[in-house]
This record gives sequence, structure tokens and C-alpha cells, in this order.
Amino acid sequence: MKILSYLMASILVFSSAFAQENEYFPKKLADNPKNRSAEEWLNFAMELYAQEQFREAIHYFNQSIQVKADDKMAYYYRASCKEDMKDYQAALVDYQICIHLDPRFLDALFSRGLLFYKLKNYTEAERDFTQLLKLPRKETQTVYYQNVSYGNERVTGGIFTLQSHNAEIYNYRGLARMKEQKLDGALHDFDSAILLSPSNPNYYINRGLLQIRQANKEEAIKDYEKALSIYPEHPLALYNLKIIKNQSDNQEDKMISFEDKFPPFYIKRANQALNQKLFAKAIADYDTAIILGNEQASTFYNRGLAKEKMENWQGALKDYAKSIALQEDFVKAYIQRGNLYFKQKKYEKALQDYTKSILLDDTNANTFYNRGLTYKYLNNKMLACQDLHKAQKMGMRQASKAIEVICK
Repeated sequence: MKILSYLMASILVFSSAFAQENEYFPKKLADNPKNRSAEEWLNFAMELYAQEQFREAIHYFNQSIQVKADDKMAYYYRASCKEDMKDYQAALVDYQICIHLDPRFLDALFSRGLLFYKLKNYTEAERDFTQLLKLPRKETQTVYYQNVSYGNERVTGGIFTLQSHNAEIYNYRGLARMKEQKLDGALHDFDSAILLSPSNPNYYINRGLLQIRQANKEEAIKDYEKALSIYPEHPLALYNLKIIKNQSDNQEDKMISFEDKFPPFYIKRANQALNQKLFAKAIADYDTAIILGNEQASTFYNRGLAKEKMENWQGALKDYAKSIALQEDFVKAYIQRGNLYFKQKKYEKALQDYTKSILLDDTNANTFYNRGLTYKYLNNKMLACQDLHKAQKMGMRQASKAIEVICK
């Protein structure tokens, strides 16, 4: 047993060098579709939505809508799924249906405004945010997360509901107005956001960017210093403040807000921190890179590696799943996620990932070795030995020890 335990542990030694759990929910409602209520379909779709299984969730939102065509929540979450899948025009249609069904549907208005902003349709974005500020507050079904990163997860800066907090609406309307060169209106909005939420450093960062555009350098410096007094290691505040103090002629062109594309600075620094085993620092910079638009498969994969090293296994699994969703042939992500499932003794899931990686690339002896050990723990000696012999033939000496223990 000691030898077998050693072999089990060694699976991690041969894992790849380099960082949502993809649950496949059973299709239990599909057995008797005519007997299901709209609420049942909606609840089932929401479970898939929560697991980020967006394509399958859409199928079941469709089923709910077929039963109840005026259910605004089904359209709203279907729109969110489509947006996550980057089918932006289809998402806009669903948000529009929500608002047609309920012109005071705050969640849909806010989400549509954000999507218009993302699509650079700043006029429509401003219109939605203005409408939100005019509407009376009522209970909202959605909790939104402010886009602040403090080094753990993508968004950990606090939560707000539209019922009680207008700061983020003012912030985004200010950004839209700034894009439209409505600078005085933008300044009013950033001032309002700060008045409502003075502890959010991003509002000072955005106002500082506006101050530079209005040639108010000293005021901009004050805003960035205030942001740093709230969060001393805020990477974007440090970056923009450095640009201002370098006295360059094109300061405005180099400075960025949280909603703009970021320079490769953060990814480079995050990769360096990962190589140096400074995992918390790596995560913080990957967080910032993702918030600023770098939603690349490799970014989520590497952040997953850093989280795994910090024993944030659930966070790592989510990042590996996201990297696979962005790049379906990402072999290293399947292997690394398989290794983590193995560590958690989730052998069926590990088997799925190892098998997928082998289908994509059958030249990696380590993967055959890892799958062989997985088969062993699933009590399939024949397939275990097949994979171990394959790894041995490919030149992996460690496989010979496993064969001696398992394949007698």
C-alpha cells in the first residue's frame, strides 16, 4: 500500500508545468417535457446557468418561455447567457423583450446599458443609465458586484443592489459621457458616484482620468493618491499615477480606466510572479488583466495554477473550466484539471479530462500514466495496465514501477 500511495501522489509530479467546474447536470426534466411547468424549466435552467453551462441553460430557458411567453426572468437570464457566449446582438434582443414586458425592470436596464457600453454604443448606454436614475427604486432580483480586485477573485470589491445604491450607475454614465466628450456631465457623475460610495478607489481613478483630459493635472494626482490611500497596492492607480508623473506629452493616450483595454504590463508581471512562486501577487495581476478585458484562455489557466498552489481548489477548477470554454483544444488545461480532480479523488471526472486530452494529443506519456492510475482507482485493472504499458513504451520509467504493483 505504501508503494501504491506513492504512485498516486506521483501523478502530480508528472503534471503540466503550467493557470467553473464543468458540471454536467442530468437532463432529468427532459423525460416528460409536456408535464413540466415554466417554473420547473426555469429552475433547471438556472442551475445550469449557475454552473456556467450557458449553451445548455439557453435550451431550458427556451422551454420555459414556450410554456410562459411573458416571463421576464427567463428572457433576462437567457440574455445573460447569450452575452457570456458573446452573442451580443441576440442578448440585446432579449434585454429589449424584458424591458418591453416591464419598462421598470431595473436589472435589465442596467445590464443592457453595460452591454451598450461594451459595444461602444455610448449614446444608448447613457440613455439607459439616465433612465435608471429617473426610475423609482424597488426590489431588484440581481446582486451586482463592483469591479474592484483585491487579489483573490476577479471581483471582490463589495456588492450593491440597484434598490439602494446609484453609485455604479453614475460611474458608468460618467464613463459613457466621457467617451462622448461630455466632460462636464461626466465630472458631475463621478462626483456623484464618489459622494455615494467614497470608499471605492475606481471612482477616483476614473475621475482622475477625466481631470487629465481637462488639463487638471494636480487634481488628477490628488484623485490617484486618494485611490491609493484606500488601496495602497491598486495596480491601475499606480500605473496611471506613474504616467502622470513621467511628464510625457501624451499622458491621456497612455492612461486607462478599468473599462478600457489594458497594456500587457499586468500579464507580464503576473507571469513573472507565477514563475517566482509569488502566487498571491500573480493572482492580483491576473485579476486586473481579466477585469480590463484580457479574457484569454491562458490568463484563466495561469490564474488557476496560482489558485491551486494556494489550495483554492474550487477557484482553480473554475478557472480551468473557463480556459477550456475559451479554447476547447487546450490540452494542458484538461490535464491540469484532471490532476486536480484526481487529487480530490473525483476519479470519474479525472478520467474524462485525461481521455479528452489524449484524444487531442496522444504523445504525452505522463497523461497515459495518470489515466492508468485513475483506472486503477476505478477498479478497471485491464485498462489501467493498458495505459501503463503504453506510458512505459513511450519511455516513462516511472510506469514500470506502477506495472509491478498493479499488473501482477
